This record gives sequence, structure tokens and C-alpha cells, in this order.
Amino acid sequence: MKIQLNVVLMAVAATLMLTSCAKFPEAAVQTAKDEVEKARTAGAETYIAEQFAALQDSLNSAVQALEVEKSKWFPSYDNGTAKLTAIGTMANDVIVKTEERKVEIREEIQASLAQIQVLLTENNQLIASAPKGKEGNAALVQIKEELAVVQTSAEEASKMLESGELLATQDKVSIAQQKATSINTELKEVIAKFNQARGKRS
Repeated sequence: MKIQLNVVLMAVAATLMLTSCAKFPEAAVQTAKDEVEKARTAGAETYIAEQFAALQDSLNSAVQALEVEKSKWFPSYDNGTAKLTAIGTMANDVIVKTEERKVEIREEIQASLAQIQVLLTENNQLIASAPKGKEGNAALVQIKEELAVVQTSAEEASKMLESGELLATQDKVSIAQQKATSINTELKEVIAKFNQARGKRS
């Protein structure tokens, strides 16, 4: 009976010793941090901010849980290590989605630039049809100057796009497109009113 008890006690002691000697997964923590940093470097924090924030929160939560486990008498890091591995997978997914978002923004910019050129062409045609006269000529000169600014902005945006400044380019293109659209609307309204007034006179 004593022999059996001693065997049991030795087994328990051995188990406790092995458990208490569980090593904190420093390497796994660093690997997970590196993967999250790769996502940041890829631009995730800028282009898909919410998903990157969720990734960062997952990392912080996993590390915090490991630190809590570390303070215990008999820590077990299996669950925490599994979470760190999952974070690596999440980080890779975030990187893929970041690149997809970059492609989407680039395509949106290119479409807007094309639309701006269409508007510029149409606006110049409308200017030719716009009512002249002293006041009309002065207004048309100002509109032509504004269109020149839009054209310059579009050209600058194209260069910025080539250099990869996606968000800044998107903002610049948006402003230029809004201006070109506003001028287009204004010209059409002026021409419509002029034609209507001329029709009444005749």
C-alpha cells in the first residue's frame, strides 16, 4: 500500500514539476508581432483600418492572456500559443485584403480621371455654345481658367497615382471631378436659360 502511495506521489510530483517548468512562448509572441507589423507595413492601418485594429486587439489580448497565465503557479501556454498561430493567419488575410483595397482605389481613381477628361471635353464644347456679350465673355474667361486648374489637378493626380500616393490622389481627383461637374451643370443651365429666352423673343 505504501509502495503504491509513493508511486502516486512521485507521479503527481513529476507532473507538477513538468507543468511548472512550462516555458513562456517568447518566440511565438515575437512571430505574431512580426506578422502584425508586416500587415502594418503593407498599409493595412491606412487602407482597412477597422480590420487592422481588430488584428492588433487580438494580438494584445493573446499576449495579455499569456502574461496572466505566466503569473500562475502552474501555467499552461497551449491555448495562448494556438491563439498566436491564429493571429499569424489573420495577419496574412489582412495583408491580402489590403492589397485588394489598393487595387480598388486605383481603379476608382482611374475611372474618375477618365470621367474628368470627358467632362473637360464637354465643358469646352459647351463654352463654344454659351451666350456671349460683355458679361458672358467675362464669365467664360473665368470658367476657362477654372477648367485649366482642373486639367492641371488631373495631370498632377496621374503622377501621384504612379508614385503610389493612393489616398492623397483619391482626394485630389475627387475635388477636381466635383469642380468639373459643377462647371458642367452651370454651363448647361446658362445655355438652357439663354435658349429659352431667345425662343420667347422669337
